[in-house]
Amino acid sequence: MKLRKILLALSASLLAAGIITTPIFATSSSPSVLADVEVQPRTVGEPQATSDEPEKTSDQSTLPAPTFAAEEVADDVGAFWFGKNLLYAGNNVSVKNISRGLLFAAGNNLQMSSESEYAFVAGNSISFSAATEKDLFTAGNTIAITKDAKIGRDIFAGAYSFALEADVPGDVSVAASRVVLKDTTIKGNVNLDAETITFQGEVKIDGTLSYNDDASVSGLTNVKYGKLETYTPTSRTTTAGEIWLTKMMSVIGLFFTIAIIFLVFPRAKKSIAREATVQRFGVDLMLGIGFVVIVPLLSMLFLLSFFAVSTGIFLIGVYCLIFYLAKAFAVLGSATSLSKNFVIAPCRCCLKR
Repeated sequence: MKLRKILLALSASLLAAGIITTPIFATSSSPSVLADVEVQPRTVGEPQATSDEPEKTSDQSTLPAPTFAAEEVADDVGAFWFGKNLLYAGNNVSVKNISRGLLFAAGNNLQMSSESEYAFVAGNSISFSAATEKDLFTAGNTIAITKDAKIGRDIFAGAYSFALEADVPGDVSVAASRVVLKDTTIKGNVNLDAETITFQGEVKIDGTLSYNDDASVSGLTNVKYGKLETYTPTSRTTTAGEIWLTKMMSVIGLFFTIAIIFLVFPRAKKSIAREATVQRFGVDLMLGIGFVVIVPLLSMLFLLSFFAVSTGIFLIGVYCLIFYLAKAFAVLGSATSLSKNFVIAPCRCCLKR
């Protein structure tokens, strides 16, 4: 009983600390973000004064930009700023913004001509002619890195069809069905995992060119590379013994979980017995569905509000923990219900006695 009170007090203190100690930032204004129109980079911590107005000496002129700001760019495109970082999402997305931090873009068709420190791009059809100070991470159906793109360091890509025409000062790692490298100079290594690899024009690789040995390669004789390596893809198959071992470890772990619950909460068996009835089934079902839906919504609300981020993280942890323990409690409830309903009929000798 004392341990239960200690756990409840600890949880309440963590919730209160998450709400009180996390700073609050204003979100009164929004940056100017327009579709298909180049937007000036967002100013953070710089005075906002015009030539028509006298210079203000108050502290408001040096306030930082809003922490969060959102704007509907078009009917099917939206933009969301969080600090120096930008999230762009929609159906047909044309990004020309300048982000001094991270750039996230997702959509059906993406035309990228933006500037950012890191770029994370995902979509169906991607045409990337943007500039990144460091790495590019991209995934999609068809990806084309045009010759106008400026990559600051490395490229990591996963796609069905990938084409690269820009020069890369770092490494290129691609997993795709079809890969095309055309008129490009890569200062680092090239790691490919593909079914079809095509080299077109003048391709120069200063580092190591590595690809799977079962790939269909064309144009390799025209490639200048520092070193060539091929590898055999490893195929992983799960045996029946491994499956049974995994199941047994899961059962053993569940057994220890139940034992720990009984040791920490001695009255848990009686509480479960009261719930494992037909009359409580509907109430417990509604409570469970409410927990599954409401807790994630509250967690997202806390994470987006920024004044209780730690509380949102704490709720996510509790949510995952309860989902893990739910299996153990379900087994306990089933065992309790069976023990209440299962009656051993006495033999005739015992009845005569």
